[in-house]
Amino acid sequence: MKSNWIQHLRRAEPDEPERDSTRSRKPRRSQSLRGGRPAERGAEILEAALAIPVLLLIVFTLYSFARGWDIHETMTRAAREGVRQAVTTNCATCGNTYYTNDYVQNQFVFPALAAAGLDTSQVENYTQGYAWLDTAHQVCGVYVSFKYPYQLMVPFTPAPVTKLTLETDVQMRLENQPNDGGCP
Repeated sequence: MKSNWIQHLRRAEPDEPERDSTRSRKPRRSQSLRGGRPAERGAEILEAALAIPVLLLIVFTLYSFARGWDIHETMTRAAREGVRQAVTTNCATCGNTYYTNDYVQNQFVFPALAAAGLDTSQVENYTQGYAWLDTAHQVCGVYVSFKYPYQLMVPFTPAPVTKLTLETDVQMRLENQPNDGGCP
């Protein structure tokens, strides 16, 4: 009853054209979103199901390589800090003696590694000492080298393929070159 009364009022207004009740005002949602042939339905989901794992593989592999690079740079910074301290004398009024190898390792190199979150017990082949860096020009210096294992996290690869051993080797010229022709 109410709908007849509203239709009667609409017909009474002269300025408004009459609407065709057979024509739809806007397309149905199913028509506007699912255009195309029925065989193409779900193609987007299939494409996403194939593309997302590949993209995640690339992202996780890049992250793993970046973490490995960060660990290598941390190792190099720690070794450089140790070498920097080893080439300088500890105290001018104390007789200008050099730091011992154990002191440099335990007070400078390993704390720098631990501050970056690396496990110092996994450091392999730590070597430090005095050596001729350039024998032709009689340049004496200090070197620090060591290795650190890193597990590269690449999805869908076996574990032995992804284990790396990162290595660093840093050397620096002594601040006070020896006059006696020997390298401490």
